[in-house]
Amino acid sequence: MGHSEFIQTISIASIIILPVMILLLFLAVRFKKKTGFLNIHVKPKAEADNQKDDVEQLQKYARRVEEYLYTSEAYVNPNLSLKEVANATGISTNNLSKSINATLGKNFFDLVNGYRVEKSKALLLAKKEKGLTIETIAEQCGFNSRVTFNNAFKKIIGMTTTNWVKLNQNAHKQSK
Repeated sequence: MGHSEFIQTISIASIIILPVMILLLFLAVRFKKKTGFLNIHVKPKAEADNQKDDVEQLQKYARRVEEYLYTSEAYVNPNLSLKEVANATGISTNNLSKSINATLGKNFFDLVNGYRVEKSKALLLAKKEKGLTIETIAEQCGFNSRVTFNNAFKKIIGMTTTNWVKLNQNAHKQSK
């Protein structure tokens, strides 16, 4: 293949390829407008680093909140608020809420109710022995009412207190 044949082949290829490329570009732009496809946003490195730092800080806050709730048992206060926990942990209410939502995947009340429900499990298993009622257990764990307790328990555990006790009663008796 000589030089002139090579040039002729390139010319023919460019005549065919150029319109195809233009057509593909046109279709991609149209498709992007309709679907949002190819929306690519590259974050500057500094912004990405800041976000990584933010995520790490939110994780630290979440650990601090969980440690505070676990050690202080502040969750047994039925009037516990986000502001009270923020003050006790030294975290702003905004950052506290953000850390719970982003890091733990739940809101403040679901987090607190999770601790309350965990506390209630031992009391439920010892209910008959200690002569406890559901209302007493709910109150001791920080719930304002039996209904609120039952709803939170079912939401978190996935079953009623009665069913949970039936499933776990034998294990409790064997561990004694």
